[in-house]
Amino acid sequence: MLAVIDHRLPLSCRARLSALGFTPLPLPPFPRLSEPVASHPDMLLLRVGDTLFCHRDYYAIAKNEIDQILHVSGLSLCLTEDHTGETYPEDIALNFVFTGNCLLGKTEFLARKVKEYAETHRISLLSVNQGYAKCSTVVLGGAIITADTGIEAAAKGAGLDTLLVASGGVTLPPYPYGFLGGASGVCGKTVFFCGNLKGHADGKAIEAFCQKHGYAVVSLSDEPLFDAGTLLFFNKNG
Repeated sequence: MLAVIDHRLPLSCRARLSALGFTPLPLPPFPRLSEPVASHPDMLLLRVGDTLFCHRDYYAIAKNEIDQILHVSGLSLCLTEDHTGETYPEDIALNFVFTGNCLLGKTEFLARKVKEYAETHRISLLSVNQGYAKCSTVVLGGAIITADTGIEAAAKGAGLDTLLVASGGVTLPPYPYGFLGGASGVCGKTVFFCGNLKGHADGKAIEAFCQKHGYAVVSLSDEPLFDAGTLLFFNKNG
């Protein structure tokens, strides 16, 4: 099982993933993105159904890593070509939540080939104001956790059980804060947090909500929660 990570994920978290039987796969940075998030998986890769999307120019940089993901997962690869830059919204073409049969995010900036895939496969697009939708969301099957009220409203409208939590409590230097979705990753029925969930103001409520939906919670270290751009997990079964 691959755990795809930002290459700057704290060593304590990386070591814990290895101890739990995962093979950490750090992603190299994409120079077109802002340096603090240039190797964040949720900025670089988007899985929708049986297809993995990434930018054509990033694939040229991370071919070895992405080919490992494809080999392990059996997913097909689709390369996007949209203009990508350091500043918002030029960096959000793949920062979307896929759950159920919906893609949620700032859909006017969704990568063109993802839009085409969604149309072909009759996947609904849910537009929200939050451009960093994937960073902002923990997805538990048919339920989500977020600190963003726009995402909360859209998710509830789509019939998803939703927990709205306090913003903050997540670091992402040099920015003033990070996002809870970016500080976590879901594999099977377990939610892994980059750092200690107990340090979050709504840590107990988050754990209870996860348990309500049948998910266990694992804190990967005793450090404050750290936005590492979402942990992405890949194997033949998902």
